[in-house]
Amino acid sequence: MKKIIHLLLIISTNIFAQEHIVTAKSGLSIRTQASIESDKIGKLNYGQTVDVLKETIESFQVIDNNKTISGYWVKIKMDNSNYGYVFNGYLEFKKDYTDYTVAKQFLNAHVRGNILEKRFLTTKNFKEICTKTSEQDFYYEPETGHHIALDADLILDAQDYPDDGFKISSFDSESGYVILEGIGWESFKVAVKVVNENGIFLVDGSGIINIPLDKRPN
Repeated sequence: MKKIIHLLLIISTNIFAQEHIVTAKSGLSIRTQASIESDKIGKLNYGQTVDVLKETIESFQVIDNNKTISGYWVKIKMDNSNYGYVFNGYLEFKKDYTDYTVAKQFLNAHVRGNILEKRFLTTKNFKEICTKTSEQDFYYEPETGHHIALDADLILDAQDYPDDGFKISSFDSESGYVILEGIGWESFKVAVKVVNENGIFLVDGSGIINIPLDKRPN
């Protein structure tokens, strides 16, 4: 009888776990207990998703860029058998979540010249725009009416690029736009648009291609 009760508790824990996304750019430290004084046992990266099992009664707050971030310590699932605690002031409930990592995968495949990988990460609309653009000597920008000479990589909006690839810098959870920055070249930023097509997250814009002017990095 005890074994049956124990099994039901395990199933219940998995059912009520809620997925959240990490919004702290520097990541979140995982600790053994619900306290800043407890030992670190791991780290969650920016944009990573995590299962939150329960909220503790232990409150906590930090000052970030002169802004007070308040919240509680929550228990999270690390893997099949281990658990830890993180501060939930930098966790966002994963509702209508956009998988921004596809943007990073696409740009890194682009700089590596992996044509096959790029092909499966983009929408039909994006492929058609890129194909049409490559067949002419200019890119027509609908917002301004300008014809831009093809003397740069339009997907990167530049002539050069970071040798070590890209990482996520920021994102807009409502619009699906994500800004990626060069690894070792933080000032190099590229805007990428991510959409959900039939449950699959794909790139629908990057650099200049299909990205409005107000969404491009300064």
